[in-house]
Amino acid sequence: MNNFKNLLKNITKNKFGILISIIVLIGIWLRCLVYSFNRSLWMDEAALANNLILPHSILNNMEYQQAAPPIFKLISLFNIHLLGNNEYALRLFPLICGILAIPLFWLIVKQIFNSKIAQTATITLFSINYLLIYYSSEFKQYSSDVLCALILIYTALKLNIYNTQRKNLILLSILYASVFWLSHTSLFVLAGIFLVNFYELISEFKQKNKSQIKNYTVNIITTYLPSAFSFILYWFLHLNTISNSDFMHNYWSDYFINNTANINFIMSNTIKMLFYPNICYLTIFGICILGVITLYKTNLRNAQILTLPVLILLCASYLEIYPLGYRLVLFTIPLILIYFCSILNTKNKYMLIVAIIIFIIGVPRYFTYYPLIISQKNMYLREELRTIYEYLEQRIEPNDIIFTANDVYQQDKYYRPKFKFKNNIIQTRKGSKTPFEKMEKGKRYRVIFNIYWIEEKRKRLPELVKWLSQNTRIISQYVYYENYVFYVEKL
Repeated sequence: MNNFKNLLKNITKNKFGILISIIVLIGIWLRCLVYSFNRSLWMDEAALANNLILPHSILNNMEYQQAAPPIFKLISLFNIHLLGNNEYALRLFPLICGILAIPLFWLIVKQIFNSKIAQTATITLFSINYLLIYYSSEFKQYSSDVLCALILIYTALKLNIYNTQRKNLILLSILYASVFWLSHTSLFVLAGIFLVNFYELISEFKQKNKSQIKNYTVNIITTYLPSAFSFILYWFLHLNTISNSDFMHNYWSDYFINNTANINFIMSNTIKMLFYPNICYLTIFGICILGVITLYKTNLRNAQILTLPVLILLCASYLEIYPLGYRLVLFTIPLILIYFCSILNTKNKYMLIVAIIIFIIGVPRYFTYYPLIISQKNMYLREELRTIYEYLEQRIEPNDIIFTANDVYQQDKYYRPKFKFKNNIIQTRKGSKTPFEKMEKGKRYRVIFNIYWIEEKRKRLPELVKWLSQNTRIISQYVYYENYVFYVEKL
């Protein structure tokens, strides 16, 4: 009985710890919930999955305009061999990264902020951020990008390479030399941390402390020289082909900040998406600027570690080296959230009240929107070709022809071997080619059309229905979250 009373006392004393634990668990639950939806692979995921089964080495560049770090591919291949080639196996590593990122981010937030209000706000926004939840269950490397960035930032905040043991430096050098083989974007974070350490070395030179200069120089060489050799090797083996890809450059051309139009586009898309569903991106941007100023006033070294990666990223975008597409800069979300919540990290009561008011204006839809979406599976679904094929497998007639009105070539290539469409011919649209004219009179077709959030496709649906009504006899129609199957007979 006394033990139980003592336990209750400890719990009541640590109410803040319980609150944070609940927030972290909610974030983990949301990621597991979306993972459990087990949605079909969409085009990019299917293209990456199709690459894994191709007979090429892990270091070779991928087909179908895909790019993924070698360690990410190795882990994905291991999961496939262990659990089978399915969606759960492919998305397991992104889920693990998404889950681990939450407590790690909390450790970072505790080091940055003293205010419990700022700490609570930051970890809450991180836990329920829609993009972080979504990409924790997508077979792409963006979730591991976030985790790798957090690992680097945490080690930089926790360990000063000039005041640590040699064995820690060696472990740190191994981490720094290997991390970009798992995450391309970690290069921006690592470059920012190097600049902070280099600035500290230059400061010692200015003070002309010879013993310290020698110690600092040895430590920085020990930490970063293996990374330099590793990066040179990685560049020639893998990265240079990706950076010189004309397709990648043209596809993401609107996301380079080299002209005013692109800057406006990025501001209204990337920043808005990072704080989805909030649309007040200018307010968010202004709060982040105030937050950065607050960070620099509070702790210069911490502020440099947290801001230099973003500044280097902006320079890379200006030089057309790396685009600022929202999923490509997912790793910046924890940094931006820290900027955003820094205005809450104050002891001045009046400033805190003003900060809370600004904060509420900045995120008015977060807490009204998320309770609605967590139970709505359709918020996460895209191209549900697997579900459509499952439906067709149970109902298709021997002479029916499956016809896709969208470009689902990659998904069809991944899913077709998993289904037994015995004598049925599958005609898939690839690129801009539309084989409607190939429909033969008297034959029956299962016409598949999916929208998955793209407004242009939503506008095309009435045109498709009109064409089918005029040229075919519509026998039946099946709809699954904006994925349509029309059973028609050509007139």
